[in-house]
Amino acid sequence: VTTECYVVRGRVGCCTLFSPPATFTWGPRRARFPALGRPMNRTYDIVLHGATGYAGRHAVDHLAKHAPEGIRWAVAGRNEDKLKSTLKERGAPDSTGIVVADSADPASLDAMCGSARTLVTTVGPFFQYGTSVVEACIRQGTDYVDITGETPWVRGLIDRLQEEAVAKGVKLVPLAGFDSVPSDLGAFMCARALQR
Repeated sequence: VTTECYVVRGRVGCCTLFSPPATFTWGPRRARFPALGRPMNRTYDIVLHGATGYAGRHAVDHLAKHAPEGIRWAVAGRNEDKLKSTLKERGAPDSTGIVVADSADPASLDAMCGSARTLVTTVGPFFQYGTSVVEACIRQGTDYVDITGETPWVRGLIDRLQEEAVAKGVKLVPLAGFDSVPSDLGAFMCARALQR
């Protein structure tokens, strides 16, 4: 059993992972789950990097329809006009922010990550574009989530950046969805078959 807890807008969210299923619950903020001394006064709770790509547009759809009331979110990418168009097409609220950032420009990545409490990215291939984003998140004290399925790249992140992320209280959550679902389901089915 593993439990991870996160503080979002003064509330603690806990995700408990059993040998499936996973549960996610919200509760009042407790002193034993501090914000790890990281800045809590960010412009956005969530910044979605890569919002104009295939997976990013689906993530915008989901946030536009299901983001909890009061969550401040923004989209990020290289082209402001494309970001505006995506928000309009997907019916995002007018309050949704726009952040222009490019994976090849470290200053723009620092600004993007510094504006968010959590950065969610769909920009791949991750071995090419992801490392600089993870490094910016660690520098800025921003939690990181991606949808990669590139396990060798993730292994490299763990080997190179895990200790620094832990020391700064930054959560790194790669493999959180799209590309990893087939392998997660396969592992679950194998474990279930072995239990029989």
